[in-house]
Amino acid sequence: MAVAALAVAGLAHVFFIVRNLQGPGDVAGDVVAQRAKFSFGWSVEGELGLQVVTAGRVLALIAFVVWLYLAHDNFRRRNNPLEWRKIWVILGWFIPVANLFIPSQVVKEVYTRSFPEKAWSSVQLVSLWWVALLVTFVSYTETTEYATGAGATETTVYTPAFLAVVTGVAGIVAAVLGIIIVRRVSAWQDGQADA
Repeated sequence: MAVAALAVAGLAHVFFIVRNLQGPGDVAGDVVAQRAKFSFGWSVEGELGLQVVTAGRVLALIAFVVWLYLAHDNFRRRNNPLEWRKIWVILGWFIPVANLFIPSQVVKEVYTRSFPEKAWSSVQLVSLWWVALLVTFVSYTETTEYATGAGATETTVYTPAFLAVVTGVAGIVAAVLGIIIVRRVSAWQDGQADA
């Protein structure tokens, strides 16, 4: 389930890139207001591409955290507890500022402890995944409101193409690396269970 949710998040980022490369639609009318908004985090408002990405992120977050919780719990069931307690597997994603580093540390520990003989050389994979994921949370939208006549207005909201490509590609990279992490840890842990 986590792999499928991460794939959906990756596809949502592809949609985001394509949608924003098209630019804002042409609107006949006079510009009456313009504003720009920069944020770092989840965006529930803005153009359709950003809303699709947010929906993909929510789905991927839920599935990934459930998978991470179960992968973390495998150590407790084997009587081999981890440094990061189970509570941090969930809370680490939601506590402001702490959520910038705790989730990556929990994933690194689960990753390296799942198969220590192989993981030491590729813990950088988790770091790269985390950096790519953080880049996807940079959001900048430009909103323009047009007077289209008879008191009616029309509003366009878009992310400039350069930023859409940078954050979209980072989202695709984060999704692919997340899939690799989930598949590796799951395979390593399944192999340990068989032994």
